[in-house]
Amino acid sequence: MEAQSRAETLDRTPSNRLTFGPILNTRRDTKRIATAAEVLASGDKEIDEMISSLRELSKFVTGSAGRARRAVDADSRRKISRGQDPNGKPWQPTKAGERPLKNAGAALSVKLVGKRIVWTLKGIEARHHLGAVKGKVKRQIIPIEDIPSSVAKAITQTYNSEFARITGSK
Repeated sequence: MEAQSRAETLDRTPSNRLTFGPILNTRRDTKRIATAAEVLASGDKEIDEMISSLRELSKFVTGSAGRARRAVDADSRRKISRGQDPNGKPWQPTKAGERPLKNAGAALSVKLVGKRIVWTLKGIEARHHLGAVKGKVKRQIIPIEDIPSSVAKAITQTYNSEFARITGSK
């Protein structure tokens, strides 16, 4: 038997080889291709909505900050009207036994500076807040160190509802 060259061996490969996976047959698959294009086209609306939602989500923090500020302001004024510090602890009554700082709400200002919420006090209420008054009684009106749980809850609820509105989730 003669030795065959590699080229001669390759020439003997049958022309009807088996293939793995689908092969495109334009006659048979024209309808399937059209159907796939229709499915992709119908998904365009959903993709456009997702892109729009993501664009709106990029403005999420700055857009929601105003609502969060209003929620924090309402919480702070509610505590002041009850005669409580930011953590809900009642203020020490006056020497006459009355509720102190009845007009503290008018001295309070809650503003948005960039992405931060800033509390400010003016007038005698600011001095009472620091305890820099005649009786040296400190009646805290605005948070000093830690964010009170009620303020954190108000901010969280605001951002959660805004996130749900943007994403369409519950």
